[in-house]
Amino acid sequence: MGKQRSRGVTIFGWVFIIFSLFGLLNFAKGPFGSTGRICPLPTSGAMTGSSWFAPLWTTVNFVMMSASLIAGIFILKLKEWARKLVILVRVVSIVIGLWTTIPAVNMVQSEAFKTSMEKAIETKKEQIQERYKPEYQEQVLKEQEKTLEMGSKFMPTVIFSIFSLWFGWNALIIFYFTRLKVKEQFTVTPEFS
Repeated sequence: MGKQRSRGVTIFGWVFIIFSLFGLLNFAKGPFGSTGRICPLPTSGAMTGSSWFAPLWTTVNFVMMSASLIAGIFILKLKEWARKLVILVRVVSIVIGLWTTIPAVNMVQSEAFKTSMEKAIETKKEQIQERYKPEYQEQVLKEQEKTLEMGSKFMPTVIFSIFSLWFGWNALIIFYFTRLKVKEQFTVTPEFS
């Protein structure tokens, strides 16, 4: 009788498969931030200020999602190399998260970001002046400015919170798949061990 797969391994395996398929489907709609994508990526290298960032980011994401899909499929078959691949993908994901979060927080706190926020406020003012009657414009403008100011104040906290959740999720997966009880379920195949 073969080894039985635990409920946790089954759940994680299917989560990897479903989310990887969703991500790869996103790539099928257009790999470099085209408008048909479900979640467009920056095409100008907004995170690092360079034009090479978007293609690199897209390639890394494609490789990571493909690896997660393969790992998810073979996790369900209890292959030891798939368990190790999951751990590797999660560690790389944490490193990438750090690599992108720190510049994102710095970008939000930079003068260039503040200037772009001011331009956004000016654009919004013009739109409000076109859409609202003069007696309502001042109130709407004040509300818009408050919203944009609050957004720029709390953006570093939001970015840090999102990264913390991402880090926690990846750490949970690494912890789960390195537990002895989980390791014991997986078989070692000579050609992939």
